[in-house]
Amino acid sequence: MVKDVHELALGSANVAAITPQALGTIVDKLTEKKLVWGQFFEEDRDIVGEGKPYEKMYPSMDWGVTVDWDVSEGSTIGEGGYITYARDTLRVVKAGVKMKFTTESITAAMRDVMRDHLDQAGRRWSQTLDTVAYNAVISPTLTYCTLPATGDTIAFSTFTPWIEIVSVLGPASADRSSYVNVVDYFGGTIYFTSTFSTATTINFKYSNRVKATSLFTDARWAGTVSSWDILRGRAKLVGQDEPFHPNVLVMHDDDIPGLLYDEKIKFLDISAYPGAQRVIFNAELGTLFGMRLVSTTKMPSGMVVYMESPVGKDLRKQELQFFREEKYEYDSIWYHGWAYRNYGVVPSKRAYRIALSVNHKSGTYPASKKGRA
Repeated sequence: MVKDVHELALGSANVAAITPQALGTIVDKLTEKKLVWGQFFEEDRDIVGEGKPYEKMYPSMDWGVTVDWDVSEGSTIGEGGYITYARDTLRVVKAGVKMKFTTESITAAMRDVMRDHLDQAGRRWSQTLDTVAYNAVISPTLTYCTLPATGDTIAFSTFTPWIEIVSVLGPASADRSSYVNVVDYFGGTIYFTSTFSTATTINFKYSNRVKATSLFTDARWAGTVSSWDILRGRAKLVGQDEPFHPNVLVMHDDDIPGLLYDEKIKFLDISAYPGAQRVIFNAELGTLFGMRLVSTTKMPSGMVVYMESPVGKDLRKQELQFFREEKYEYDSIWYHGWAYRNYGVVPSKRAYRIALSVNHKSGTYPASKKGRA
C-alpha cells in the first residue's frame, strides 16, 4: 500500500507528477483492501466506455423449466410455465471524491502528506461504497411507532424483523432511551421500565429485504449467538424449494466472542487454512460450519447475516477518475474525482440468497423473548 503511494515520486519540484490517473488507480487499490460488504458483489463492467448506457437489465430468471423422470411410453414432459423475459434494471449513480492541498503542505511534507491524504481518501471512499453495498444487501428501512400516554409496551409487528433502535423520544424530542427495558426484535415489541404521562415515539429500522422473503429466524436464547442459531440460519437458506448454500457469515465484532466460546462450535481459524487454496475475504476470521466468518462494525450488533456470495452485481460505468485544478487564488491544488457505479441485488431472485437471524442484541436495547416461548 505504502509502496504504491511512494511510486508517485512526489517532491516539491515535481508536483505535476501527481497525475489524475495515478490518483484514481491508487485510491481504488486502497479501497479494495478495506471493503467488507462490497466484496460480496460480482464486478460487472459491461457498460464501461463511451456510448454505453448508464444502466443494465438482468433477466429475472422466472420459472419456465419442467423436468420429468420415468416418463411413460407415448407420454410427454409435464406442462410447466413459460420462460418469461422479465428483467431487473440496475442503474449506476454518480459519486465524487475531492482532495485539496496547499502548496505549503506539499513542499514541506513532500510524500507524507500525499500518503496520508490517499489513505484517508481510500478509507472514506470504501466507507461510502460499503454503506451502499450494505443497504443493497439488507435494505434497512426507517420507520416509527408511538406508545400513547398509557401502558409500558409498544407492539408493532407489521414491520419485522427489527434490526436497530435509532431513538426513543418523548415530547419535544426528549430522550427516553434509558427507560427501555428489553426489545423483542423478532416479534416487533419494545418494553419499558415504567409508564409515561405523555406519548413516546420509537424510531427503528427493519430489514425490508428479508421481510419480503421471510428468510429470518429468532435467537434460541435472546441476547446471545449460539451454534444452534448459526445452523438454524443456514437451514433457512438451504431449506427453500430452490436451495441456496450460504458460504459467508457476517457478524458484528461485539457478537463474535460469545459465539466462538460456545463449546459446540466447529471453528477453523484463518491461520490454519491450507496455503494458497483460496482468496481470503477482507476481515475474514475463519470458517464456521462450512461458512466463512467475516467480522465488521459496519452493521448493527445483534443480528447475523447469512449469504451465498456473490449476492448481486457491482455495476461500473466509470472507475474513479481525478481531474486536477490549479486554485491560484488559494495557492492550492485541488483534485476532483468522479465515478459512475452502483450495487444491486440483481437478478431479483438473488434476494433468496440472503437470510438473517435476530434477537441476539446485548448491551443497550438488549434483546428478549418476553411474552413468547
